[in-house]
Amino acid sequence: NFNKQKAIKRNQKKAKKNAKMKQNTEISVTPRTSKKQLKNVAPRKRKGTKHLSQ
Repeated sequence: NFNKQKAIKRNQKKAKKNAKMKQNTEISVTPRTSKKQLKNVAPRKRKGTKHLSQ
């Protein structure tokens, strides 16, 4: 039963993360956009982030 509980916990964690990703799908990237703001955004939704990776 322990494994079952662990699995439940893991799935809850994933669901939380996915919800956070969905919430932050639209983000407009300006030169002032912080890396912290981009961290929760799905990579394919991050447009114009080349200047941040330098």
